[in-house]
Amino acid sequence: MKRFKLVLAIAAALVLTTSCAVTKYASEVPASQVTSIALLQPLSYIDYLDNNHNMTRNDTLCAASSAMVAKVAGEFLPIDCVIPVNYTEEMAAEVDVLPGLDPKTLMSVTIPEATRELILASGHRYGAVVFARGFTRERGGYASDIAKGVILGIATAVLSMGMVTAYGIAEKCESQISLMIVDAEANRVIYYDRSLTRELEPLKENSIRSQLKSVLKGFK
Repeated sequence: MKRFKLVLAIAAALVLTTSCAVTKYASEVPASQVTSIALLQPLSYIDYLDNNHNMTRNDTLCAASSAMVAKVAGEFLPIDCVIPVNYTEEMAAEVDVLPGLDPKTLMSVTIPEATRELILASGHRYGAVVFARGFTRERGGYASDIAKGVILGIATAVLSMGMVTAYGIAEKCESQISLMIVDAEANRVIYYDRSLTRELEPLKENSIRSQLKSVLKGFK
């Protein structure tokens, strides 16, 4: 019993630490000043988990996610242009670091030159860069994994004379969205935030909508 309470205490501490982490950066530029935004085609990495627990990057799902994120972003931002991007390895590397950025450093960060040039070439001063990542599962796989976890937990409890061991519960899916708004003329970041990684379906508009709403609530 003591071991079980210790596991719960550690888990609670981890949740509190994660939920209290600062993810947002906002400059002094108000949202009312940003009346027109060029959105770079969102970069999406969506993996597919089959019933054999094989996780693979799926180009079709990535493209679908990118299109949905671009569509929903227009509900929250004054986007009047979506810039098609043929992501080179270098450009993708500059975008997929968004979830790990430290907001405290963004005041002095400049925009990658390729991104800046695309925004300015579109005739815009302000641009938005979005990175979505997550995974979805094969239908039926989630229920199977939950059953295995429960059976393993019961078996362990019996073998250990009632001692409970915490096993990770299978996640049905996962989604996270990171967003940055930049001033291409001034070559600086004016807003940044990211959603917490959550058990949300990355290919449902309502999931994307709830994340973007949360990410952009500080852009005022």
